[in-house]
Amino acid sequence: MRREGAWIPVLFALLLAGCPQARPDRPVPAPGPVEFTPERASDDPAAVARFGDAVALYEAGRFDAAADAFRLFAAEFPGDALTLPAERYLGRSLAASGRAREAEEVFRSLELVPEARASARLYLAFVAALQGEDELRDRRMDELLRDTRDARVDGTQVVPGDEPLLASLLAEARIRRGEFLGALRDLDVVHASATDALLRSYAMDRAVEIATLDLDADALRRAASSDATVKRAAAAPLQVLALLEADRRDEAVAVLEAATEALVSTGQVDALVLAQTRLATTGERRELRYGVILSLSGPDRGAGRQALGAILLAQRAFEPEDAVSLALIRDAAGSAEQVTAHVEELVGLGVSAIIGPIEHPLAAAGQRAAARHGVPYVALTPLPLPERVEATWRLQVDGSAEARSAVAEAVRVRRSQRFVIVREEDESPWLDHFASAAASAIEEAGGEVLLEVSVGGRGPALQESAERAVRRIASTEADAVVLALSPATAGPFVAWMAGQGIWSATDARTSGPGGRRAVTYVGNSFLLNESLLRNSAEYLVGAILPWWYHPDLATGDAAAFTWRFEHTYGRRPGPLEAFAHDAASIVRRLLVAEGQRNPRRFAARMQSDEGFETVTGRILFDGSGDARMTPRFATVQAGRLVAR
Repeated sequence: MRREGAWIPVLFALLLAGCPQARPDRPVPAPGPVEFTPERASDDPAAVARFGDAVALYEAGRFDAAADAFRLFAAEFPGDALTLPAERYLGRSLAASGRAREAEEVFRSLELVPEARASARLYLAFVAALQGEDELRDRRMDELLRDTRDARVDGTQVVPGDEPLLASLLAEARIRRGEFLGALRDLDVVHASATDALLRSYAMDRAVEIATLDLDADALRRAASSDATVKRAAAAPLQVLALLEADRRDEAVAVLEAATEALVSTGQVDALVLAQTRLATTGERRELRYGVILSLSGPDRGAGRQALGAILLAQRAFEPEDAVSLALIRDAAGSAEQVTAHVEELVGLGVSAIIGPIEHPLAAAGQRAAARHGVPYVALTPLPLPERVEATWRLQVDGSAEARSAVAEAVRVRRSQRFVIVREEDESPWLDHFASAAASAIEEAGGEVLLEVSVGGRGPALQESAERAVRRIASTEADAVVLALSPATAGPFVAWMAGQGIWSATDARTSGPGGRRAVTYVGNSFLLNESLLRNSAEYLVGAILPWWYHPDLATGDAAAFTWRFEHTYGRRPGPLEAFAHDAASIVRRLLVAEGQRNPRRFAARMQSDEGFETVTGRILFDGSGDARMTPRFATVQAGRLVAR
């Protein structure tokens, strides 16, 4: 049964929060971040400047002053391209300052302008909603949808930041009129544009309600295959169940696989797990199953979702016709107890292998649970697992391999022998591991660690610690500096080093600019950071930087992975995604293409000398379960990252 009115308190609380009433006893918060793209660009610099000043008043919550500024702008620049947007801002400022009737007059005048008519009617409904005039709001929305059936919220036709509120009004009007697919499209706009978590939750909850109560079989099928994230996430689990009831299991698998990313990105992990569990317990067990346990909620959800995107890409990219694989995804939610419980559940569902979490304590918990059942387990943690357990492996950025290879490169190419190690003051297990491995590698190469210093903090504290470290480094005869630092600390540090006359050496230059001193910087792969390279490239020219995967340096299979990932998700992948993709590709290659479904045979193949060709290079696993890989090297030249 539909939850009549359940959405109203949330939506109108958000409407009022987005359009606060001005009060003299407190400042009024701004409606939200503004990125304005007018329908046509103004060619009058004076108009652009004046418009920008008025927008600044609006953003600062000074709505009365903003209204005066926009009114003056419209009078002073009547024919400018920004005049129409200024009138919208005028109406919005008046509404925000509690002058609803004046706002209505402004939007009534805009209703007479053909290109502004649809958005003006939307704003008239918005003002009615703010005043609590429900019948008037509904009547105005009906007029809009009767005359403009394909009405939608266009970011260039509304005041920036209003998109989710206006789209929610459209969605509710369409639901009332029985136009459910159109309402789902509007809710997708709400979810994509809202910065308020409650409004995003409203959009998703309302979409699920529509899919559950209002869509017939054909509409459900179309929604489940839509490119719109919210529409697909709401409909796909129901479509999966419908297909299972119709004994069309292979189609159900395909629908869920295609919708998994949408379900995760909208927070519908429980619906995903339920649908996957139904798949795994329905019909004959024809497909090959492997488990994926990542933190998809909680503080580390960003990394978990990044890794999952790459795993899903591997799942789609490799599927022989004669064998279907099913990735059973579970949310660790940052909890070791959850990981243990998920391993038990996945074993009961018949998985042949498990790809484990990124967080080290969670990965260790998964290792112990998988070992109890003898299920092959591949952890994605960048730190070594605490103990060697049979049939468990680790695949991720390896600090020890980086440090040893980078030190060897400095000794071989630059003849470096006298090293300083610069550590991060803030506790970072991976950077500590990198620094310790570098110290061992220097000793093994016959070099000497002259000094170890720490740098860290923020603002003045960072500068103070950097100054102190540089003075100590300058007093040594070091010819190489190991940067066991994060990008945020490394940038200010190398800049301060240069400011004190110590620059980065290159293969062809062993002294700094103007005869100043030069040292070989030995970095880590996290320093291949766009922000660091953009701001500090001149100080890192010639630095030895290990890398496993980077979209600007990728060739061959890695370049193909980059292209697929960017065209699938609209963003560039990083090392985390590359390693997650490799882990899924290896597991699926063994289970599907090579048929290594017996745990003992799976383990023997994992540790064979045949190895695996992957996005991050050729991989072999050693007796400890760690991947034996040799990083490649990059450096900075002419402000660009290049392969050495």
